[in-house]
Amino acid sequence: MEPSHYISLEETYGAHNYHPLDVIITRAEGVWVWDVEGKKYLDFLAAYSAVNQGHCHPDIRKAAEEQMKKVTLTSRAFRNDQLPLLYKRLHELSGMDVALPMNSGAEAVETAISSSSEPQYRDGFGPYTPGFVMIDYGDADALEAAITGSTCAFLVEPVQGEAGIRIPPDGYLERAGEICRANNILLMFDEIQSGLGRCGLLFAYQYENVEPDGLIVGKALSGGFYPVSAFLSRQEVMDVFTPGDHGSTFGGNPLACAVALASLDVIVNEDLPRRSAELGAYFLDRLHTIRNPHVVEVRGRGLFIGLELDEPARPYCEALQEEGLLCKETHENVLRF
Repeated sequence: MEPSHYISLEETYGAHNYHPLDVIITRAEGVWVWDVEGKKYLDFLAAYSAVNQGHCHPDIRKAAEEQMKKVTLTSRAFRNDQLPLLYKRLHELSGMDVALPMNSGAEAVETAISSSSEPQYRDGFGPYTPGFVMIDYGDADALEAAITGSTCAFLVEPVQGEAGIRIPPDGYLERAGEICRANNILLMFDEIQSGLGRCGLLFAYQYENVEPDGLIVGKALSGGFYPVSAFLSRQEVMDVFTPGDHGSTFGGNPLACAVALASLDVIVNEDLPRRSAELGAYFLDRLHTIRNPHVVEVRGRGLFIGLELDEPARPYCEALQEEGLLCKETHENVLRF
């Protein structure tokens, strides 16, 4: 089938909620992907941080295949032999007391408590749940000023992904923690994109001396094989849930747990956070050598990198695609690597 036919089918029968590059991927391995015409590309997007381990990692695939032969879904009406192992592993790696498994990152955020300041995600989706106050990213004074006697929690990405790979000022997360403690409110970090090695440490918040009350993980927890996410927290935070409060048919299923366990093992055994730190430093250094008047800023942590332009980034993505390099624009003017 010609690439144009695939595109025509998608445009005709699919919702137009994405603006993908016109490359039709049919196979992937590690950092490489191939299109239906056999052209090879270097994948600079990693499925928005969902395949930190690389595409189709053999160890994760083996774990998935073995679990598929035994049992894939029990629902939470019964126990299974994989979920306790995942609970224990998440505790060991994160230091959080307990976990609540879900399927997608969005569900894990909703488990913590969901909101977004992104206009595109809000326009046409009202009426909105009251009680959410948005503040400028990286502004600790704004956080302190926004707190009232009714404030219960502060939810923030240690490095913002969709906003254009935005990194807060040094000391911001630590001060946010101090403000939250002083006001007896919960500090929750959304590490769906920035965590599990992407930023050069296991979690991006670990660049500062701060401990969260809640931690949201997803994407790379699956290694790209099967949707799995989790909300991790201190025991007293999770104790607000009682049986029947918050469930999911697929959350915590044995297939997802087996995949997540293997995905975490790959991150640890292959020391991927360190690899991200080393390659990220090299890549950032090379990007800083670019002499282009349209480059506004290059920023990143580990292999979580954004190059901001003063003009639309889409033509650059299309030009890079022609050179065999796949990346994507975000917030119109930012090249996301």
